[in-house]
Amino acid sequence: MFSVTIETVGNIDFRQYAPITSPHRLEAETFQVLRKLIRDYQLDEGIGGGNWTNPTLHHDGQPVGWMSYNCRVWEPDKSWPEAEEITIGRN
Repeated sequence: MFSVTIETVGNIDFRQYAPITSPHRLEAETFQVLRKLIRDYQLDEGIGGGNWTNPTLHHDGQPVGWMSYNCRVWEPDKSWPEAEEITIGRN
């Protein structure tokens, strides 16, 4: 099971000074399905890149890495630009 808890922040470019959503947990049996759920949630809630907080992706309860706005996964203990992308299988 793959899961992520999405939290947002305000984007000062749009005069948002507080989170624009409450924390929201999404989970799915496969990473591909989870990515679709995330993209749909981003669109439905009007979440842009300036609202995104790079949540931690979990697989079977264990942290895998952090997710950028485009649903790519990055090494958990490194930040941009040092982090390398983690390729998640087609599961």
